[in-house]
Amino acid sequence: MPTRLSPARNHIARIAVSGLAMSVAALSHSAPVIYNLGIFPGGTESHGAAVSHDATYVTGFGDYIFNNQTFYYAFRWSIAGGLVNLGTPVSIATTAGNSMDHAGLAIAGNGGNKLFRWTVSGGMQNLGLLPGGTLGLATGISGDGTIVVGWSNAPDGNSYGVRWVHPGGGGLVALPTLPGGFQGNSAYGISSDGSTIVGGSSWSGSGYRACRWLPGNIIQNLGILPGGTDSRAFGISKNNAVIVGDCQIPTGDRMFRWVGAMQNLGTPLGSTDSYARSTNYDGKVVTGRAKIAFVTYRAAYWSTTAGIQDLGAYFTSLGGNLTGWVLLDAWGVSNDGSAIAGTGTFNGATRAFLIKGLPCPSTATIVTDPINTAVCSAPSSSALLATTIDAPGDVTYQWSVESPPNSGVFEPITGPTYADTTGLTFEVAGWEGPEITITGARAPSWIKDIKVVVGVTNPCGTVNTSVARVALCTADLTCDLQVDDADFVQFANAYNDLLCPEGIPGLPPSCPGDLNQDTFVDDADFVLFAEAYNALLCV
Repeated sequence: MPTRLSPARNHIARIAVSGLAMSVAALSHSAPVIYNLGIFPGGTESHGAAVSHDATYVTGFGDYIFNNQTFYYAFRWSIAGGLVNLGTPVSIATTAGNSMDHAGLAIAGNGGNKLFRWTVSGGMQNLGLLPGGTLGLATGISGDGTIVVGWSNAPDGNSYGVRWVHPGGGGLVALPTLPGGFQGNSAYGISSDGSTIVGGSSWSGSGYRACRWLPGNIIQNLGILPGGTDSRAFGISKNNAVIVGDCQIPTGDRMFRWVGAMQNLGTPLGSTDSYARSTNYDGKVVTGRAKIAFVTYRAAYWSTTAGIQDLGAYFTSLGGNLTGWVLLDAWGVSNDGSAIAGTGTFNGATRAFLIKGLPCPSTATIVTDPINTAVCSAPSSSALLATTIDAPGDVTYQWSVESPPNSGVFEPITGPTYADTTGLTFEVAGWEGPEITITGARAPSWIKDIKVVVGVTNPCGTVNTSVARVALCTADLTCDLQVDDADFVQFANAYNDLLCPEGIPGLPPSCPGDLNQDTFVDDADFVLFAEAYNALLCV
């Protein structure tokens, strides 16, 4: 299906739109690359856990050896700044980052077996535990960094999922268990908007059940895979549509993807079990790890296009160089799914990594297409066309016009004035965005409409909307989007005058009744008017 492959303004080609309502083209990719995030001075290892929406930042933890003692500290890494030690809250010896907000400005994790939150503006903050608790950690943070979730044990011997809200949230608040559950629950992830928390809960039967907490502390059982005995949810897509986790079935543990029901994602070749930990903006990429032998794991990857894969094997199949590397787990994924953070070994030493440049399936979703409309005979008549989309990453828009009519070939709009070889001209505002306004359209009488389409491009590829039609309703002399008796009265007056008044001092510089633009309002125009009058509606 041919379509435009590049959003670059200096490399715009004509596009051909098929009969389908929407066409998709993936952007060509060079080989992916892997970054070794290194270690702290005096350290020996590092572990990667989460990544910001655009893969600018990664968090995790690394060790630091002092006086023959080993301490662990959370880090924030970037290409520009390297591995930055985030330190610890007061009276806490160690920290480990495991979740990150949208922009990489806030991090949550384990601070000496207590929940912590770090922000660029405020530094480290000990969020504590439930009253009487002795052990817990933070497992997720909202996109704006103001809500932290995790779990804490309690004096009754159970652990409970908890939520902390800044500011004024009243400390850690325990989340409810599923009906009939008496062995607690755990929260493992939170949606970007903070509205939905995911995890696992005891219930009226045996084992845990993957669950989600909705606004109002409503808890929902997400069920199990066929034959399953225990399930837990660990991640939720940024658009709240997809939940991922793992479930025990008779043949082992399996990654699942929940969209109203659980989907078994299987295991990579050569593995026996798989475990999901994160998913991207729209749930089209899932990352985690797979077991290949007793306590031996490899990073696992699933996408709607590639299926279940050993991440290392998939990386090299795309031309990436993994010399010296063994990828052990993949805990974090960027919004568009093209970047993954995790832990591996490099020449035998444990190192956090960031992979960038993977193909991503998360092209834009067209929420609303531009709708058919019309312009009338008035020179100032305008038509508004708009699309709304849902997409990760930076987005560009390319509006195009079918030229010549009924050819299926679309010429790009590249500036505020459009003109083609057929004689169609108009002014256009907003041509680089999701909404355009067409004004002052003029065309030969045989052209009845302007057909437009918009291509929406993000890092994963280009999606075209359905084609919208702007009817050139030149016989609509009253500009009410229909050709009726009121228009006939005006046309009859112009027909009686015969000559167009253009160029005569004191008269308006237009001749609405001249439908074929020959400077006369005569029988030829009457034929065109009658055709429009019989159709009545412009759109």
